[in-house]
Amino acid sequence: VEVRKLRVIDIGASFADAAIQPATSIHAKAGIELDGFVFGHAAPPARVSVSAEVPGALGRFSLAGTVSPDLTAPAADLTLDIRGLAAGPLAPYLGSSTRLELVDGRLGARLEVGLAAAEGGGQSARLLLSRVAFRDGERGPALFQLDAVKVVAPRLDAAHGVLSIDEISVTGIETAARKAEDGSLHVLGLVLAAPHA
Repeated sequence: VEVRKLRVIDIGASFADAAIQPATSIHAKAGIELDGFVFGHAAPPARVSVSAEVPGALGRFSLAGTVSPDLTAPAADLTLDIRGLAAGPLAPYLGSSTRLELVDGRLGARLEVGLAAAEGGGQSARLLLSRVAFRDGERGPALFQLDAVKVVAPRLDAAHGVLSIDEISVTGIETAARKAEDGSLHVLGLVLAAPHA
């Protein structure tokens, strides 16, 4: 199977909810781009891009990078870029005790994952999630930050009862929470009202 070029542009969807108070409506559109996708024989990695937006709640969602669907060594290297997160039309679903204070919430991350044939049978696996950063605005302080999650497994072979893992590590986690004078808790862009006495 080979797909040289695929473009799906501006897929739109709308949802109106009059049952919730206040009533709200949500409009979204998305797109997909795929170049050089080959399944069934060896080939260079395909380039893929998925985008979406929800006016008032999500300025831009972008997941882009390369994917290799090779059955013997599948792999992916993807970058996530989300911008313009806000409550907008989703605010009524948060309830009266929760509020999203993000104005331009941004989330970025990179994911590298792959499998390959291992010596002696089974497969080797690697996973690296890195550069995770969540903040409000381009220069806002980090609401959550993670340098890396890394997993390296040189051999995974269920048929022979072998589970070999060289590394599982998590580095550079940082977050913050603040309790305001009114007792509300501010964490990850959310404001949680203080419970009533």
